[in-house]
Amino acid sequence: IKAEKIKIDIKHEDYQILLYDRYVALNRGRLLSDQRNEVPASIMYNNEKYDIKIRLKGHGWDHWNEEKKWSFRIKVKNNKTIFGMNEFSISHPKTRGYLNEYIFHKLLKVEGFLSLRFNFIEVNLNGNELGVYAIEESMDKILVENNNYREGPILKFNDDLNWRALQ
Repeated sequence: IKAEKIKIDIKHEDYQILLYDRYVALNRGRLLSDQRNEVPASIMYNNEKYDIKIRLKGHGWDHWNEEKKWSFRIKVKNNKTIFGMNEFSISHPKTRGYLNEYIFHKLLKVEGFLSLRFNFIEVNLNGNELGVYAIEESMDKILVENNNYREGPILKFNDDLNWRALQ
């Protein structure tokens, strides 16, 4: 099976903002919410251009310690979706246990539990081939609808509190 491919383009000035966020996170040893600047960018997928907002993702260094292959949170603008999602994350597969997370979400779906769309894609960022990334759906209304559940609350814990307690 050939993985789907996306091309992300970020203007130089905006990429520098992400680079600075990464620098701060590497010096802190973690990425906290005060250093998660969203910047405008675009994705080309199936010969269609999508306007997006993109930021670094992941608290731990394993998400952005490599020179080029960082984890990102992506929001698709203008009420559009890519792969049926309007908000998702892309990460190095190692941050999600390679195939472990993929199998976990497939098992959740088989058992009738709420499960995220999770797969693998090839990523090109500003002309650089970055290889295979894990793509993971974010918690939102589309997730609930995709799982054939009725709309209801989704709870999320603020991980920053745990990281700040460790300082």
